[in-house]
Amino acid sequence: MQNNLFTQGLDIHNHDQVLDLVSQDWRVLEHAGGGPKNDDNIVWLAVLQDWRALEFAGDGPRNNTEIVLAALEQDIRAAQYIGNGPRYDQRVIDLLGPVQINDNVQGPVITPPRDDESGNTGAAEDHQGPARPVVATPSSDVRPVAAPTQVAEKGIVDIHGRLQVQGSKITSSKTGAPVSLYGISHFWINEGWGGERFCTEASVNAMCDLGVDVLRVPVGVQEGGGYLHNRDSVRARMNSVVSAAINKGKYVIIDWHSHKATDNEPEAIAFFKEMAVLYGQCPNVIFEIYNEPVGGETWPKIKGYSERVLAAIRQQGADNLVIAGTPTWSQDVDVASQSPLNDTNVAYALHFYAGTHHDHIRNKARTAIANDLPLFISECGGVSCTGDGAFDHVQWQAWVDLIEEHGLSTIGWHMGNTGKFETSSAIFQHVNPEGPWNDEHFTESGRAFRALLQSPRRQPELADTSSDHSVSTTHTLGG
Repeated sequence: MQNNLFTQGLDIHNHDQVLDLVSQDWRVLEHAGGGPKNDDNIVWLAVLQDWRALEFAGDGPRNNTEIVLAALEQDIRAAQYIGNGPRYDQRVIDLLGPVQINDNVQGPVITPPRDDESGNTGAAEDHQGPARPVVATPSSDVRPVAAPTQVAEKGIVDIHGRLQVQGSKITSSKTGAPVSLYGISHFWINEGWGGERFCTEASVNAMCDLGVDVLRVPVGVQEGGGYLHNRDSVRARMNSVVSAAINKGKYVIIDWHSHKATDNEPEAIAFFKEMAVLYGQCPNVIFEIYNEPVGGETWPKIKGYSERVLAAIRQQGADNLVIAGTPTWSQDVDVASQSPLNDTNVAYALHFYAGTHHDHIRNKARTAIANDLPLFISECGGVSCTGDGAFDHVQWQAWVDLIEEHGLSTIGWHMGNTGKFETSSAIFQHVNPEGPWNDEHFTESGRAFRALLQSPRRQPELADTSSDHSVSTTHTLGG
């Protein structure tokens, strides 16, 4: 790719710059520095476009089994470039079939033809095994997709497909009928915050076995251990949860979990641009672009931010459902309903904690619904807005009545964390995050979430599929 326009002015060691250019042309990876070549996310984007990108990857991505599988599923010749670890993964072995692995060499003994100057890769019969089509090329209209690494189970996504807003309702692209999703959120997935142990495939499977339709992954941003400080580890946990949820046939929300997202708008745009490239054709994935605006985050300010982030998502060809935050801890949905965003597939976040938020916030929801604003309760609890305190059964039931009356999608905060126990946690702190969970493992919050999941007023094909913040700005923890 000598003299390619993409490489002009490229800072080969700048991860964000390389990531942006690789999303346009995988061949930029050849010219990248050692750091970006060892960035799993950069190599993942490149390999999704063309398996040959693995040749230019560092040792880290070559030993990432998910990246290796993505390359092998396109063309078995990628086996030449895989690291030692993935060679003995059963999924890799199954893909390689009769190819013999020699312990004395780095990877199977395969000699693929080198690309000539015209870009030809050689005849298919020159290598062992059938050639697989490339997922996407820079000139293709097909977007690269982060597909699950195993056959996904049939689930709610199989029933409803991509979600689409129609009026005040979120609807199924397959049936056209309104859809109400019930689920649970992870705790912040920041480094060292205690939510890490819930980001494994086993933990996600245990959550899915509760009968959830959707999981939410809170990508903490500015706080300690968050995305701005520990990007690679936070993104790795996020990818783990998203992949596991897709494999279980569930919807999953990638949540930009910030209270001042407008302070880091360029980072949000870059993040969701990448997510749109990765998951833009995946019906399971929902983008929540602003968790809870606080302080001086007025609706005009939030609206401007949201429309710019939305533009970055839509420019990648992604039509995923997007959840937009609303003022005052995502409570002032009535204000947002007076001047909604200019996008046809957006729902608006409504958050509540029953121990603090009563009729005043419910009336805001009723006003927004009357104004035809589609709402999504992407975070809620039965305790106070601090994430602690006693469970308020009376106010919780009042909220459940509103939820069921209007068919609002609802997500409980949160499954749990191993750092600090809160009464908003669904399970007690000492309980194994990976299950199995019995009745005695669940807190009052957890039992209430389970009852909501098993409500007979849910869609009949989905029920029982398995065996903040105050009106003032006093919210201190929660989500």
